[in-house]
Amino acid sequence: VKNGAVDQRSEYVKIKPAKHSICYVGRIIDYKGTRELIDAFNSVLIKFPDAVLNLYGDGPDLPLFKHYAESNPYIKFHGYTSDPLKAIAENEIFVLPSYHEGLSLSLLDAAMMGKAIIATNIDGNPEVVIDKKTGLLVPMKDEKSLAEALEKLLKDEKLAKKYAENARKLYEKEFNFKEIVKTKLEPLYYG
Repeated sequence: VKNGAVDQRSEYVKIKPAKHSICYVGRIIDYKGTRELIDAFNSVLIKFPDAVLNLYGDGPDLPLFKHYAESNPYIKFHGYTSDPLKAIAENEIFVLPSYHEGLSLSLLDAAMMGKAIIATNIDGNPEVVIDKKTGLLVPMKDEKSLAEALEKLLKDEKLAKKYAENARKLYEKEFNFKEIVKTKLEPLYYG
């Protein structure tokens, strides 16, 4: 039985994401690929000077990365958020560049919200991000590939929209918590 997320998308559908906005929601710590994300975003700004990177979360490396990115006003650290779905809704692209990850709840949230997703090709990420179908998978610790993936989705709105729609469909089919309970857990319990 797979993990899932309760479908709350309807509460956020009226939020229009900012153009060329990218977000990460999670701990601000080195093994989440924060440095690679900042470096990749900095190179993307050359072609997309209106892009914005929004980082939501707290963690032991927050001061380090705030200092590392302080010269770039297009990188915004928002700190901890009690409403991660709102943060995801406000952005066009969701990124998870981790070095290791189980089945990420933030990836499930991004798929539930119908976002184009970029994630590292590690551990549980390919369960949610099917490369070139529900998003793009990139190698771990590879800022060049991450920058190329960001540019691809920023440049091609139709492709980003297609991935977002496919991510939502995958969520509905495999990760909707109510459906998982109804079709997988209740039959086990009630036999």
